[in-house]
Amino acid sequence: MKLKNNTDRVLYSFITEDAKLPESYYEELTEAVKEQTVREIALEILKSISNKVETLDTTPIDKSRGDISSVKDINYLQDAINNLKNILMEQMKNSISPEALSYLKIITESIKNINAYSAEFRAAYIEKKTLLILKYQSLICALFSSVSYLISALLDFKAEGISLKNGASLEFIAPLKSLKDFNDMVANGQFRTITKDLNTLHEEFSDLSKEQRESLTEASDVISLIVTGLKNMYTSADSDGSLTAILYKAAGVIMLIFSLREIYYSLFRLKNKYSDMVSGIKSFVNSLGGKESPLGNLASFAKSFGSDVMQATTMAKRDIDSENRNIMQFAKNPSVAPSSSETPSSAEDILDF
Repeated sequence: MKLKNNTDRVLYSFITEDAKLPESYYEELTEAVKEQTVREIALEILKSISNKVETLDTTPIDKSRGDISSVKDINYLQDAINNLKNILMEQMKNSISPEALSYLKIITESIKNINAYSAEFRAAYIEKKTLLILKYQSLICALFSSVSYLISALLDFKAEGISLKNGASLEFIAPLKSLKDFNDMVANGQFRTITKDLNTLHEEFSDLSKEQRESLTEASDVISLIVTGLKNMYTSADSDGSLTAILYKAAGVIMLIFSLREIYYSLFRLKNKYSDMVSGIKSFVNSLGGKESPLGNLASFAKSFGSDVMQATTMAKRDIDSENRNIMQFAKNPSVAPSSSETPSSAEDILDF
């Protein structure tokens, strides 16, 4: 099927793959219904992310202000990756999961790509670009949770030391998928499109001066800033027809919104917190470096985190399936009133991208 633009491609993929409707359904949609469906997708996902992100503590990430090299304990993450590679190469048996090295490659490639877009992520904090800050947060969380998962799934922690499990198997958990999707977006140029579209929308809707934006992003409570920005976005999407038209034309924004969904929904379902992942990774590195780190505690974390992240991935998929049904219910019957959204705290609140 010939699709006119990138937004049509995103919408077609959503309808045929996510919502699992036949191609003929998409072909019968009018342009007006397409626009309204894109609007409903943005509205539902932004509201859901807004509710979930409030439960996360991303302060250690936000203190880096978009510079991955400044993330606290990033050196432990890199050491853990190198140690995992060494263990795999030294102890690998035929029974080991063939995905292990490929998943490590996804992680290392993601670090390289986040570095490559360091200027854009740093600017997001200065210019209060809510969605790009969320993307940065999600990528750092995905890195730490993916490495924690590989430690949990691949290694045994016993009194005599750390060794590779026999017959270990791996799942393609949501954090790893998020990292791979980001790498793919960078490789095919989509992430560059996303940053350009965000710039256009930010210039269109932000009425704060550069100085005002800088003073706002210096606040320690970045989550509150993000939630306010998300509420302003989905409130405008709920009421502003001009924004609906712009969203339909700005494929990069829709692609970015989609890319945030699975990782944030899984982080919301995860019982272990970001600080738990960091502690587990530090214990792993210290134990191999000769520093005192009780293997019993590390074994307990590994056992807990492995099952936790797989369950969170499953539950996130269920949440997304349910949300897709709600969105398509509207698309099938666009005369039905769209979902209501919360009112921003002030009439002067701006729209932040």
